[in-house]
Amino acid sequence: MTVVHGLREQALGWQDIPVDTRSALAFQLGAGVVQALRQDAEIPGSVAVRLLLDDGRWAFVRALPALHPRASGLRAEAETTALLPRTAPVPEVFGVVDGEWLAVVFSDLDGARVNLRPGSPDCSAMFTAIGRAVRTLTPCPVAGAPEALTELDGLLSVWRTPGSLPSGLDPWLESNVDSLAAVETAWHPWSDGDTLLHNDLRPDTLVRTGTGQVLITGWQRPLRGAAWLDITPLVPYLLVAGHAIATAEKLVLSRPELRAVPAWAVTGYAAALCGYWQFASRCPEPPGSAGLREQQRKIAAAALRWVRHRTRW
Repeated sequence: MTVVHGLREQALGWQDIPVDTRSALAFQLGAGVVQALRQDAEIPGSVAVRLLLDDGRWAFVRALPALHPRASGLRAEAETTALLPRTAPVPEVFGVVDGEWLAVVFSDLDGARVNLRPGSPDCSAMFTAIGRAVRTLTPCPVAGAPEALTELDGLLSVWRTPGSLPSGLDPWLESNVDSLAAVETAWHPWSDGDTLLHNDLRPDTLVRTGTGQVLITGWQRPLRGAAWLDITPLVPYLLVAGHAIATAEKLVLSRPELRAVPAWAVTGYAAALCGYWQFASRCPEPPGSAGLREQQRKIAAAALRWVRHRTRW
């Protein structure tokens, strides 16, 4: 079911999870497993599987060794998702086993990653889900969620930090570093808000269910802030999917969450995001994340196109 960073990874199966972990999951679910359907792996070395239980229910399990480099992310996702209201467009957490292996049982995710190509109904369904998330996650339901400005400013400061500038930049970027640094903080005055932000909305964290609705998964690094900060980074993903810049901007910038945000703040945020993608896409591939940098290079190229369009420099 799940595809991450544009690559399909062969998943391990239900039987690859240690028997003690499987028994603990069955105990939490209060039912036995009748059938296990292996899914496309989200994380190399992990298990992604749909379970048919003997009481007729379906569930979705993600599991990996507790010492896997991506285990902390799955643990954080389970903890955050369990705190979200049932009315939010997110899967429900049915149980967690954390021992030799970490295994999380979600409500059934019988779906696929959203298709954001032009003309796809998933685009409308995605924005419907995002709008519902904004409504149900405002005010912020997670006490202690980090403030968006505090957490993001360090990441979105590439142009202002000469030591972080990557080598081999596009000539246009090289010639406009000072200008990019000047606008990089323009979004700061508009970052405050009381919405729980997903902080990583992308096709891999958006699942289209069999009913055509979209669920938001992957709540690993949530923040508290203005809702538009979560939505605007979708523009490069829409460009990668084949949308023209004008169309991608219309889909995103016409959202009610952006109506009060001035154009110059959006441009500053776009410039900051562009710097982040330029830097991140050149970093070494992290453990357990096959294909991440390849996908980020595509997003970085799209973000560059977007900034050039907005600045007209």
